[in-house]
Formats: sequence, structure tokens, C-alpha cells
Amino acid sequence: MKRFVLLMFLIPFLFLGIGKGEERIEVGEVTVTATRTEKEVGKAPASVEIVTGSEAEMRGSRTVDEAMNSLSGVFNRRAKGLMDTLASISLRGIPGQARTLVLVDGMPLNRPYTGDVNFGGFLSPMDIGRIEVVKGPFSSLYGGYAMGGVVNVVTRMPKGRELTLKGNYGSDLLYNGYISYGDRLMEKLGLLVSLGYRSTRGYVSDLVVQSAKPEGLSGWSQTTDRTGKECYVIGDKGFNGAMDGSVLAKVGYDISKSLKVGGYFLRGWYRYFYEEPHTYLLDPQGNPVWSYGKVKESSFLSGGGGETQDILNLTSEVELPLLSSKLLLGLNSSGKWYITPGDKATRDGGPGTLTETESRGYYAEVQSTTSILKGHTVSFGGSIWYGMADTKENGLENWKERGSKTELSYESKGKEIRSALFLQEEARILENLGVYLGLRADFWRTFGGYANQVGAPEYPKEYPSKASAFLSPKLALVFIPFDGTSLKASVGKAFRPPTIYELYRTWTSVRTGITYQGNPELGPESTTSWDVGLEQRIWKRLLVKLSVFDNEMEDLIYRRSISKTLQDYINVGKARSRGVELGIEGRFGWAKPFMNYTYVDAKILENEAKPETVGKQLTAVPKATFNCGVDLSHGPISASLVGRYVSKRFDTDDNTDTVTGVHGSRDPYFLLDMKVSYRLMKSLSLSLSATNLLDSEYFDYYKAPGRKIVGEVSGRI
Repeated sequence: MKRFVLLMFLIPFLFLGIGKGEERIEVGEVTVTATRTEKEVGKAPASVEIVTGSEAEMRGSRTVDEAMNSLSGVFNRRAKGLMDTLASISLRGIPGQARTLVLVDGMPLNRPYTGDVNFGGFLSPMDIGRIEVVKGPFSSLYGGYAMGGVVNVVTRMPKGRELTLKGNYGSDLLYNGYISYGDRLMEKLGLLVSLGYRSTRGYVSDLVVQSAKPEGLSGWSQTTDRTGKECYVIGDKGFNGAMDGSVLAKVGYDISKSLKVGGYFLRGWYRYFYEEPHTYLLDPQGNPVWSYGKVKESSFLSGGGGETQDILNLTSEVELPLLSSKLLLGLNSSGKWYITPGDKATRDGGPGTLTETESRGYYAEVQSTTSILKGHTVSFGGSIWYGMADTKENGLENWKERGSKTELSYESKGKEIRSALFLQEEARILENLGVYLGLRADFWRTFGGYANQVGAPEYPKEYPSKASAFLSPKLALVFIPFDGTSLKASVGKAFRPPTIYELYRTWTSVRTGITYQGNPELGPESTTSWDVGLEQRIWKRLLVKLSVFDNEMEDLIYRRSISKTLQDYINVGKARSRGVELGIEGRFGWAKPFMNYTYVDAKILENEAKPETVGKQLTAVPKATFNCGVDLSHGPISASLVGRYVSKRFDTDDNTDTVTGVHGSRDPYFLLDMKVSYRLMKSLSLSLSATNLLDSEYFDYYKAPGRKIVGEVSGRI
């Protein structure tokens, strides 16, 4: 395996002599996210990575988050492939999706309930125009959640009339279809309407592992848990399948050269499910066994779940001689549910619990930019976010039937308001030296906190409102000493307010009996960060990027163990993530090789709740990631080959989960993905893609997906 990884490391350099002409690397890519104004990537005051829609399609990206798999400084946690509803993106060793802000055309996508993002069916990869990933603290422009950086997914808009059809079929009974119509009318009105759908039977991802030895039975196998304690594999929970879909309707109208309006409606949905479970246990007569000792049949069961999400976005842009202004209004609404079989449930039915969460976020933002003084560009504006979430738990007479809902057993809810004013000045000190000064004041208030454990003493509870303010300054320098060289440096602060889930949600695990309790006294957490970077073009064909970064995190929200059966959240931790990113990309005729490496040293510095964790690695953060590959395009043929390595991660804060290759472990892995396409004619293409081409076996808590092959037919007229 090490030799194969080394070969993948060398692949990009094999193309140094391929191609003809002095075709230089594309340096004109523009980012809006880094400064809220159009800026060439090389001149932007941040480390910026861009993935275009065509690149995502060439590499066979199945979801929006997978399109960012091969970027430096980016870790995409997707443990179960297409069935994973907890996929998340983290940047530069700052763990948790709630610490990375995700936007869709400038509209915040992080849910007010947990701060996470639905990367499942909310948007088809075919609707991606480009994805801008801006690394580093950006609360000075975007407020909360932007501790690690900002991901902005920009949806595409056709330049002319087009009809796109796409369908594929592959491993695990995967079916995928997409259709869209786009047009440009009267040179003023642009529109796009699309529909995507996907379903898969999935694979067996969740094993049934017990610590009690099945005496007198056969069929089981001995293993350990992730800390090395002896355990036994006695079955699995069945094929874990999923289906999802999305509908997008987008319109833009140029009223005049100086006034544009637009908007879109996006509905995404997904559902996951489990087929019949399997027991590996047999009695002496060869009959299947579903329970023994304290192990019950319910141990083999897992319920399904799903979500529907609606996003509405309305925008207007005005361009005046000395001032340009933008207005954005948006709605992010979702309804999420999942079923938990009860302790007495069986394969045929029995009691269970239905958990449903409704969340909504309303967003408004106004921004203006002016360049009254020569060499100075000033952007200023304000925003307001109103979020709310309501979680209810009801009993189910039959856990296999969502409609068998009975009485309410639990409810928690809360609301939040975040308002802000921001200001950024870009000063061109010299022709080749730019200075960026940013400052944002955020005001956060939570209210309406409520919890009711029906029938329990001291409930229902109403919690008092809580408010705080946070200033997020930032200073950045961009120096271009000569053509092809960019030197960048920045320092700034960022913060994240606690989510409604962390404040008010309390729940008890059916499996472990542990109660996880919210804390309405939580305050924001913050980071102070700096980075230094170099971007250098070589031989007109290569672009080399190097960045060094350091993030000092304070008041981290941490789950504390009060007793063996009770845990809660507190602001207690201090941590640091620091590291280096190195990337090389090139353009040689019809070959576009790339390679990048990221090293992150992410450790706990202080933890009063659990002092023995000091010096340990932060959970869910790999120390090293490495990506390399090549995109090829020549005549009617295009191909992509990408290798990805991710080092081991820890799930326990004391780093005791050192065992690999077992259920629950976070193993290191190397994956090789490929896609080959052939254009039969101008409007019709065939392709074959494979993920995990080497069929590597590993666990990312769950058993990770093996080799998957997909064939595809697509046409665009």
C-alpha cells in the first residue's frame, strides 16, 4: 500500500512533459466570498480553493460535499457513503460542521437547531456553478459559525437554451436521474428548472457488537471494541439504504445595466431506511437466535428517518457610479424525523419513539461598496438572522409504522436572534500591496427556551433569555512583488454562539441509559487565528501554494460527564490547531494534474472538566490528509483519477480508541476514485465511474463502503 501511495504521489509529475504549447495556468478565477466583492483568487486576502461544476462532474462527485474531497485543508466526514445523513465539512482542524459556515448563493445553510448542514439531497451536483472554499476566520464578514472558514455553493445559471438529461445505474441497486431546462430570454431573463432523484439499497454498514459472550451458541466471531476490550459480533442491522431528491427553480432578470433582481426556490429531501436485520447466532439445532442473557432482539433493530428542506432566496443588485448595493432575503426551513425502536421492540413491531424537529431561519442582509477615494474600497452593511427550532418525541405503538404515533413524551424548543453590522476597507498602499481591515459587531440573543419531560418532576421548564455581543476584527495583507507571486498574511478573531440543541435539548439513549442534557447557560466560543501563505506560478504551467496557520480556540463547548448516567455541555475548553498546507496544480495541454498535503496538530490545551485530556488530539480531526490525481480531456475522451489518504481520527477525548479495523473505530484509509467519459456526439456522452477502486476495507465508525461501480448516460441539447 505504501508503494501505491508513493506512486500516486508521483503521478502529477509524470505529466510535466505531456501537452503542447505554452498553455499557462488559469489565474483569472474570481472569488466573491473572500471579500464580498469580486477579486482574483491570487489577489484575495485569504487561502481560497475553487471547484467548478465541470470539475465536480468530471470527477464523478455524487454529492456537494464530495466535490470538496480533494482540497487542501478540507476534511469531509462521510462515513457511510450515500446513506450518511451526518456528513460534514471541517476546515484546518477546527472540528464540527457548526464551526464552518456553509452558504448557498450567500444564504446561510447551517440549521439553527444544531448548526449542521444537510449535504444529502438538498442540491444536485449538476446544479453547481462553482464552490468557493475560503479558509481561516471570517466572522469579520460573516459572523457566527465562520471559525474555520466559509464554504459558498454558487448555483449555475445557463447562458442560453439547454435541456439536460442524465441517468445512471450502479452498485447497491443505485438509480439516479436528473433533468433540467435552462434558458436566456431577451438577453435579460435567465432561468433554470431542475429535478434530481436518487435511490440505493445500500449495503450492510452497521454490525451488532455485544460485550456479553454468547455461551452455547455458534455463528458469532470474537473482536474488540475500539479501546481493545473483548467483544463479539453477533449480527448486523440489515442493508442500509437511502433515497433523496431535489427541485430547483431559479430566475434572474436584468431590469437595466445597473439593476438586477433574482431568486430561487430549492426543495431537497432524503430518507434512509434499514432492511431486515440478520443474526449470526445459531443454537445447537441450527436455529437462529435473536436474544440471550441480557441481549434482546431490539439490539438488532434500527429505525429509519428523513428530512425535507426548503430554501427561498431573493436578491437585488444596484450599480451606481460611486456605490453598489446588494440586498438578500432568505428562508431556510426544514422538518427532520427519525425512529428509535424501543427496548421491547422485535422484528415484527413493538413500541418505539418518533423524534421530530421543525426548524426555520429567516435571513436579511444588505451590503454596499464604494470607492470614493482612489485606492480605497469600502464595504459595509448589516444582517439579521431569526432562528427557531422545536423538537418533539412521541411514542409509537409500532416502531415500523410512523403513523402509529401516540402521546407526547418530551418537547424542547428555543429561538435566537443574531444581528450585526460590518465594515471592511481595502487600501491599496502600493501598486502591489493591499491592506484589508475588517470589523464586525454581532449581537446574539436566545429566548423562548422551553423543555418538558412529560410526567417528570420539575417539568415543564421555561428558561430565561440570554444575550451577548462579540467583536470580530481582522487584518490581512496581500503583497505581489512580481508577476506570478502572491504573499498573504492575516490575523483575526471569530466566534460561534451555542445552538438551540446545545442550549435546550435533553435526551436519553435507549441503548446506554445515558442522559445527554443541554445547558441554557452556555455562551459563545471563539478562536484567534493567523496564517501566512505563498502562491507561486512556475514555468507558466504550475501553481504552487503553501500556507502555515494557527488557531487558538477558547471557551469551547464541551460535553461533561456528571455521573455514569448524566452528561451536559459547558464552556470549558481551550484548544489549538496549527499546521501547514502544500499544494501543486498544473495545466499541460490536455492534462491537469494536482497534489496537496495538509498536516494539522490539533490538541486540547485546557479542560477543567477532564484534565487528563490535556495534550490529547482533538476528536474527529485527522493529523494528515493527502490528495493527488489528474484530470484528462482530449477530443471526445475525458477521465479523472484521484487518490485520497486520511489518517486516523479519535472519537474519545482521552484518545483511548486506538484499535483499528473494528466496529466503532476511525481507521486511516487510502481511496482511489476514477471516472472515464466518452462523448459519442456533441449532445450525448457515456461514462463509467468507480469509488474505492481498490476495494479498501476500513471502518469510519460504521463499516465503510467498498468498491462501487456506476454507469451513466447523459445528454445536453
